[in-house]
Amino acid sequence: MWWCYSPFTHMPYRRRSPGPDEFERFLSREEIMRMATEQSRIRGKITQLNRLSFDPATLDDLRHVAGVDISCLKYDPSRAVTAISIMTFPKLEHTSTIAAECRLTVPYKAGFLAFREIGPMKMVIDYVKNYYSDKAPQIIFVDGNGIHHHRGCGSASHLGVALDQPTIGVAKKLLVFHGSGTAPQEEYIKEHRLALKAEGSIIPVINSGGVHTMNVMTSCYNKPPIYISVGHRISLATATAMTKICCKQGNRLPEPIIAADGISRTIAYNLGQRNNPQRNVYFRRERPHVHWLGVQTPEPPLALALQTGFTGGGPNASQ
Repeated sequence: MWWCYSPFTHMPYRRRSPGPDEFERFLSREEIMRMATEQSRIRGKITQLNRLSFDPATLDDLRHVAGVDISCLKYDPSRAVTAISIMTFPKLEHTSTIAAECRLTVPYKAGFLAFREIGPMKMVIDYVKNYYSDKAPQIIFVDGNGIHHHRGCGSASHLGVALDQPTIGVAKKLLVFHGSGTAPQEEYIKEHRLALKAEGSIIPVINSGGVHTMNVMTSCYNKPPIYISVGHRISLATATAMTKICCKQGNRLPEPIIAADGISRTIAYNLGQRNNPQRNVYFRRERPHVHWLGVQTPEPPLALALQTGFTGGGPNASQ
């Protein structure tokens, strides 16, 4: 810990010391331009129509849904744990969870979070498709935004296009960015806060271009609303309906996201505890339903593939 000076509050504050292997650098202007170009290319491939393996009206052939999330270690933000939780539908009973530790090689930059997290997420989902094909999810919930994004390509949309699979973005906070009329949207939501008090209430949000980008839904009484946006290969109406069905009474988020977030946070906390001799056997003893893949090397982001010289694909075990 050391003391830093804030230029905003003009007051000193304590800052956490970085971990031993913390990845500290800033993205160069060339990298940011390449990422923005990649997002614009991906945005052209996003489909906001129902391209599903089941009938969205009856949901008869829908068997499995999943949630994916990633959590960083407290003392070393360059290390993270990504997890995917698969559940049956419509009972939402947990079937299996795949988790792995990985290194994050891309620093955080607002608007480019997908390039930091999509590699590990895609890695565990590909593992499910290869070794748990009978439990492969037909819809994936992502803790993030879809087309409601600076360039119309959030984490949910980026992941959906990379996998060519239906994805839904469910965010806990409203993404505010300049140039898309989001500030008026925030005022619009505040003006209609009374309409969001009832559980299950939904209000549409339209951006400055007249596009219906997301729905704001109160999934649980007396809790903040959630922000639902299209990821890929699904309509906003179907995404909202699926999110509403997967939110159990008393929970703010869909059950698959809650399960994946809880597993990834628990494992990340356990790995972050220093001098813990039981950390290697924790998963077998406390979490027998978690398939732990160990330390994996995810595929680098597409925009940085040429820079890093990466030519292969898929996860590679490093232990």
